[in-house]
Amino acid sequence: MQTTDFPARAEVLAGEIADADPTLIGLQEVALWRSGAFNNPAPATNVEYDFLASLQSELAAVGAPYDVVRVQQEADLEAPAGGPHFKDIRLTMHDAILVKSGLGGEVQLTNDQSANFTNNLTLTTGTGQTITVKRGWVSVDAVVNKRSFRFVDTHLEAFHPGVRFQQAQELVAGSGPVGSAPGKVVLVGDINSDPAQSSPNNLAFSALIGAGMVDTWAVANPGNPGLTCCFSELLGDPSASVFDSRIDHVLTKGAVGVTASRVYGTDPDNRTASGLWPSDHAGVMATLTP
Repeated sequence: MQTTDFPARAEVLAGEIADADPTLIGLQEVALWRSGAFNNPAPATNVEYDFLASLQSELAAVGAPYDVVRVQQEADLEAPAGGPHFKDIRLTMHDAILVKSGLGGEVQLTNDQSANFTNNLTLTTGTGQTITVKRGWVSVDAVVNKRSFRFVDTHLEAFHPGVRFQQAQELVAGSGPVGSAPGKVVLVGDINSDPAQSSPNNLAFSALIGAGMVDTWAVANPGNPGLTCCFSELLGDPSASVFDSRIDHVLTKGAVGVTASRVYGTDPDNRTASGLWPSDHAGVMATLTP
């Protein structure tokens, strides 16, 4: 965490967002790192890194402030870190929707909701402890320039294609945020499923498309692989040539026009002073007309 220096990366992320100028943003893996006394059974509460606060601060600094619409807590994991740290370290993940500040009557947002999935990956530690890796979704009903739609943000399971497929099914089920929408839908997120890959890795994406969703990248950029993943965990790769999959998507349901779609986060000129990429994934920006 210290090596990848999120406060510095938040600055270049803010520059990308200011350049793209989206009305709504879906964020995944919005981390909150906290520490506490070593081997203390109480949850750690001392904030070390708050990704959302850092990003909002940098967005305001570049004159592109965004407000939080809703945040959903996902996995909350804590473990002792021995020498030389001797602290308990707690990582809490979130998904979040942001809206551009100051748009006034151009944007009306109602009925914000969020939840964890019923189907989640469970792991068993060497000591027999069971850990549930919670994931979920966030949604809001939006009217932007008199165009109505539901905006949904999600992050599906990365390490188990079967669980990932079940989570995709939950999204489009009649009680899910996509399936229950009364009209048009825009779904954004790290789906962890590439349409160009074979089963089982493409199952979650296929479930969403099978439920009537449209892949906006393929509409706007036919024949372009649009790779979005992934840099190495230390973010020091020489170029984006290491990318080998397209797992980050903007999907729509209903009569939604697609004007353009672009990948951000792979420009070598937009890195931190120490050469770190903004994120391990690229961001995807779509211009739509619901």
